[in-house]
Amino acid sequence: MLLDIVEQKVESLARIIVKGKFHIGLDAVKRYVLFWCMTNYIQEQEENQEMSIFQYAQSVNPLKLKDNKDLYLDDKVKEWNKFYERKVDHYNTLNAENKVKLLIRQKQEWHDQMKQKEEKGKGKERRFEGLSLFPFQRNEFAVLDGIKEMRKPFNELNRTYKRIVSDKGYLSKMTFAQYKDFVSHLKDEINQSQDLLKNIQYYKLEKRLGFEAMKAVLKSLHDCRKTNHVTAEIAVRDLTTVLQLPFLSERQRYAEVYPELSEQGRVRWRLELQGIQAFVQRCILMVRSKLAESKGAILHPKDWEHFQGLYLPETYENDYKLRKDFRAEEFSLLMTELDKQNRQTFERIKTYIEKSEFPDQPRV
Repeated sequence: MLLDIVEQKVESLARIIVKGKFHIGLDAVKRYVLFWCMTNYIQEQEENQEMSIFQYAQSVNPLKLKDNKDLYLDDKVKEWNKFYERKVDHYNTLNAENKVKLLIRQKQEWHDQMKQKEEKGKGKERRFEGLSLFPFQRNEFAVLDGIKEMRKPFNELNRTYKRIVSDKGYLSKMTFAQYKDFVSHLKDEINQSQDLLKNIQYYKLEKRLGFEAMKAVLKSLHDCRKTNHVTAEIAVRDLTTVLQLPFLSERQRYAEVYPELSEQGRVRWRLELQGIQAFVQRCILMVRSKLAESKGAILHPKDWEHFQGLYLPETYENDYKLRKDFRAEEFSLLMTELDKQNRQTFERIKTYIEKSEFPDQPRV
């Protein structure tokens, strides 16, 4: 049973490498390790069922083309091509990981062009390479693509989505209400879907957009500004690290304790956040290898029963509200800091890729 293996590995590794105790205890780590390993196992079973973006575009557009050779035949097909390219561009800018993959492909394309320049050939265009959706990604992409294609009267969701995925620093242009409406729309889509394991989609939504954790961070930031116990600049920089933690409800506790910490306490707080993430990765490696070795044979009905109850919305939602617990100024301050961090990270990655002859994918 995977539950027993997770229990054993997390406890034994904690005895060896953890000094003291984590503020949220080990149960939060066990829940996440089990969830990550089982989710990864489920998705690996579907990796041979990929669908290209070309096939996806065909499935949602009434004009059916057999292959890329049919493009550019007449005006109607040129319209199809524009439609298809929108899907490609959306996929390439969907998230930070896809943007980095695109930069790497563009660098490889540049190498191809330089290599073939003497032969007066044309370098291979890589923008359309390797763009695939797996079954566990298709509904999510379709929902987001629907928002990307929205026109009036739903263009507010479209505008918010563009600001979220932009790498130019547009998060601070959103209001809290706009962000809340966007997250609520995506949650409604999950509620209405036919997905049998909705907890995976709920988890991805909260982990990516961090709405509930963000409210806890905003409450903490508001308390810090009220008491002036720590400067807003330091507080907002520290509190953004809470959004990187993978524990959906427990990470909010790190935000909630922050305003009362002394300067020395904040140092320990930062070290604990770094330490717990490193510890989790070690635990995942150990448990994942056991699951892979057994080829899923160690999974027990109790594992699946437990898994289906993990990270449902009621386990991580909170009651913090705008005006009652925090102000619009705190939201603006947080979004401005996230914009700054996102731009800095993306610029570092771009520089790394530009300087590397044959870059691999850096961590984002």
